[in-house]
Amino acid sequence: MRASPRWIAWGESWSRFWFGHPSLATLSLVRVATGVMLFYALFTYTFDLNGHLGGGGWGDAEILKKYDTLAWPYSIYSWVHSVYWVWAVHVLAMLIAASFIMGVKPVLTGGLSVVFYGSALHQNPGVVVEMDQVVLMLLIYLTLAPTGSHFAVPSLRQSGPGGYRWDPPGNDSQWGSFVLRLMQIHLCLFYFFSALNRLTDEWLLGAPLLHPRLAERGYPLGEGFLQAHPAAVVILAFSLVVFQLFYGVFIWGDRVRYPLVGLAVVLHLVVGLVWGDLSFNLMMAAWNWVFLPADWVEDGKDWAKSMLGLPWFPPQG
Repeated sequence: MRASPRWIAWGESWSRFWFGHPSLATLSLVRVATGVMLFYALFTYTFDLNGHLGGGGWGDAEILKKYDTLAWPYSIYSWVHSVYWVWAVHVLAMLIAASFIMGVKPVLTGGLSVVFYGSALHQNPGVVVEMDQVVLMLLIYLTLAPTGSHFAVPSLRQSGPGGYRWDPPGNDSQWGSFVLRLMQIHLCLFYFFSALNRLTDEWLLGAPLLHPRLAERGYPLGEGFLQAHPAAVVILAFSLVVFQLFYGVFIWGDRVRYPLVGLAVVLHLVVGLVWGDLSFNLMMAAWNWVFLPADWVEDGKDWAKSMLGLPWFPPQG
């Protein structure tokens, strides 16, 4: 019994959807952005390292465990009791995060970063914010794909006295395409369920947009303008909900995909500046990059090399 040509065509389309775009350039760009935010998050612990991660921290261990969402949280810092060893582990975590940014064995350094960063979050769950959750989630995805062939220091090869060239990446892994699709679908679901949580009378009437915390930071148009134009506030609230609700529908259309990605990036930048949660919104903007075509990313990389004109970062000839 031979398979119907229609079923064969559907099977080929399904296979192309998951494995048809094997370039890892886009994932590598997201790796750099995630690594930078990871390094920043670890760096912020440095100003009060013992208070955050040490045994004599400012939070009671038993109370902090109640804030943790895992039934059996793990933390390397639970085995470290000396402040010197806490510093040693922390510095090692930052060095591994820097290696992940530079693309040094990203599968290995990414996996270690998940362990070290997860340890920090479980050691002091009382200060965990949305940004930490997104960074950790993207870290897990990026650890699954070998993204070291793009935007990576090991891919630099010496081409002569005082000069280097950036080797062409060659053939990339089809497994990376599968990971990229997973991240795209996850983003669509993230927006969808976020929109469902906002389908309340309070949000749709624009009450969160007039929160006192926002007034303290200052509105771009002024607090008086928003209070004097309640219809504009309601329209803005509805627009945010509609955007998140239908993002996962329209993002797959070729004609509207890239304008929608641009709108998402601008929206997160504006919301981050107004809401005072810039780190989380920067990560969300970077997450939207998973819909950028690899050709655009590689062309942008070549353009940057041409603009820099440095001997160790020349344009490919």
